Amino acid sequence: MQTQTLKNIYSPEEYLALEEKAEYKSEYRDGEIVPMTGVTTNHNKFFYYRSIPEFKEYILVDQTTSHVMQHNKTPEGKWLLTEYESVDAFLQLQSVNFQINLNELSEGVNFGETEEE
Repeated sequence: MQTQTLKNIYSPEEYLALEEKAEYKSEYRDGEIVPMTGVTTNHNKFFYYRSIPEFKEYILVDQTTSHVMQHNKTPEGKWLLTEYESVDAFLQLQSVNFQINLNELSEGVNFGETEEE
């Protein structure tokens, strides 16, 4: 006898509510919640998002340094990378009307601090 595994399909609102309470971060893909295995610049997470026609902007914020990578889709369908490394730099989103100083983005973060055992 063959058994079928049922997939749970979530709305974006349900995903966001679950993500706020989750111990581990996950991704939302076509109604499914997929656990993140770790985010690096070599991770295939960006590859999946680029396949979504409406997806126009992708931001990666390094959690260990003041470094932000911004990927923007051009009208020709090419992806443009802009990197920010100075705490004085301003990140200007193209997909929504939003701008933030990197110093403000990392407010309260001490990059030299490590967890005590």
